[in-house]
Amino acid sequence: MNKKEFEKTAERYYRPIFNYCLVRLYVKEAADDCTQEVFLALFRRFDELEKDNIRAWLYRTADNVMRNYRRKFSSCDQSDELPDIAVEDEYSVEMPFEGILTEEETAMLTEHYINGYTIAEVAEKRKKTPAAIYKTFQRIKERLLRNVYHRGDSNEKKIS
Repeated sequence: MNKKEFEKTAERYYRPIFNYCLVRLYVKEAADDCTQEVFLALFRRFDELEKDNIRAWLYRTADNVMRNYRRKFSSCDQSDELPDIAVEDEYSVEMPFEGILTEEETAMLTEHYINGYTIAEVAEKRKKTPAAIYKTFQRIKERLLRNVYHRGDSNEKKIS
């Protein structure tokens, strides 16, 4: 195994995979456990994997690890330790802010909040200043809050 290549891959994807798990599990400790399991599996199979598909493999493995984690904790008496978890994948259903945000805004939010890029990294990728990205995020938040307030959905939490 090329140890240096594995470390580079782990360094690049550890935070995005952790964020991916955290968004789905809502519990930091559970996300930590699942992320470690994903990278243990990567370590074991690193030489077998196609390096150009490593990202997809990591996310698919994370889904499987989280599914097993949920099964493990739903079958024991410790079920009150974990909150109710939506089993469906958030990315396969219609997004609640569809029609409110542009594709670029959605991509920027995904890069920052899901993939774990810093605001500076998002800015560099889009050839903008970090201040401009920060201001864009503020405007997006305001627009989403206004939309939630005006929609009047009874199952949406109103933020004041």
